[in-house]
Amino acid sequence: MFLNWRYIYFIADHQAFSEDCNEDLKEFENDTVNGKYMVWVYCKADGKEVLNIGVILSKDAILTANSLKMDGIKCSAHYYSPHFDGNTNQDMIPALVVASYGNVNEVLPHWTLPHLKLILLERELSIDVERAQPISLLEKELDEKSACVISVPDAFKLFDRKTKILPRTDCEIAYPGLHRDIICVRTPIEYCNIDHCSKYNAEGAPLICDGVFAGLVMKDLDQCDATKPCLIGKILGSQQWIESSMNLLNRDNEFKTSTIYVTFLAENDRLVHAPGVIIGEDIVLTSAVLTNTSAGFVFYRDGEKIAWTSAINYANNWPAESDKLQLGVIALEKLLDPEKVRKLNISKTKPVPDDECVLAIVEPYWVKLEVNVLDDDKCRGALPKYHEDYMCVRPKLDGVQFDVQIPQGTPIICYGELAGITARIEGDHNGTLYPFVPMHRMNDWIGASETALHSNSPKTHNLLIVRTQTVYLANVDFFCSLFNSLSQSWAEIG
Repeated sequence: MFLNWRYIYFIADHQAFSEDCNEDLKEFENDTVNGKYMVWVYCKADGKEVLNIGVILSKDAILTANSLKMDGIKCSAHYYSPHFDGNTNQDMIPALVVASYGNVNEVLPHWTLPHLKLILLERELSIDVERAQPISLLEKELDEKSACVISVPDAFKLFDRKTKILPRTDCEIAYPGLHRDIICVRTPIEYCNIDHCSKYNAEGAPLICDGVFAGLVMKDLDQCDATKPCLIGKILGSQQWIESSMNLLNRDNEFKTSTIYVTFLAENDRLVHAPGVIIGEDIVLTSAVLTNTSAGFVFYRDGEKIAWTSAINYANNWPAESDKLQLGVIALEKLLDPEKVRKLNISKTKPVPDDECVLAIVEPYWVKLEVNVLDDDKCRGALPKYHEDYMCVRPKLDGVQFDVQIPQGTPIICYGELAGITARIEGDHNGTLYPFVPMHRMNDWIGASETALHSNSPKTHNLLIVRTQTVYLANVDFFCSLFNSLSQSWAEIG
């Protein structure tokens, strides 16, 4: 009974003395001064779409909050601007992966777990003093004396609105079972006719205290109970999770010179491109290729191209199907420049779940993502239609999902050696794992294929010689235009 009276007192305390209420919104809110630390975040999952504010943690990482399930979630970000009109088709940066705090797919009541989502971007934000800056994180506990605002979007414009931190006991009274990393705020007592539902009702709106980032507003898809205080998922309790998730991604140049861009013409003059890995001075390994293409090239990162003259697929078809191993060996027309590239050794051992592995994503932007190899039984259970020799990788941490389609042919590197090549995904894919062809099973075949390609042996199964000179004269200008365009794009992202 005592607890109920205390909660009643909290409500009455906030609504009393209405004759003394300050209703001047010019004192309660101002145009934000924190816009350069913010981005718009658009996410969709399970038939729902949300547009929230996120905060910039680094040039690669965004933190937001939303009440969407993780299964199949897709997110993208856009620099904050008061001129943004909500059009999510304009210059959005896709997420590479999305991480969920607490590794929870289902949406739990918002006071039982912070609905935090950490987004690692496919390409870097352009960090500059005026437009975009990483925000500083709070490093101490908040109290009632902290000077705080919530940066709230209203008609796509951000306003900094004053707020007050509530004592923990008052928060627990209103929300039995309150998570340890959630705190409560309310509108300051002098603004007693302004309730938080009308002014803080924006899931993911950031709490800024004493000039640093302290937390994000928690809602159940913007539902609000004005008789209870507003909930904030605080940052202090989740910093270890944030740092671990951010460390999954790395853009340094290690292994970059061992990857290359493979392209060829398929039926109906369709240009196909995929990542490749350099395994010899004139040999590239990739996913399955069209061996009788009329034109095939590989591209250096500076845009220079080399024709490939012949290729062998492990499976006698293209594109390879899921019940066949998708792997192709390409022989180039001339030797690769040793000043520009470096051969990657092929692993002879089977990768296991505890190995240190990265998914080296070559295109559209170079990035490495830490991954774990799945147990064979779990892989087979998740992908029953795939060839029995396939293995699987998933992001290293629980609660992390791929947000974009990883190109087939992407290398998996464990302890500095090539351990696998990703396969093409068929049908629906929820982003939790990717199948790959393990190299330890393919060493003998790769070696035999290299020998056959160098000797142009007529006995080689599925070997077809490809000469770029066979391009029909009528299509020369068309092909040149295509490849020159691709060459320029590859140089720009390299």
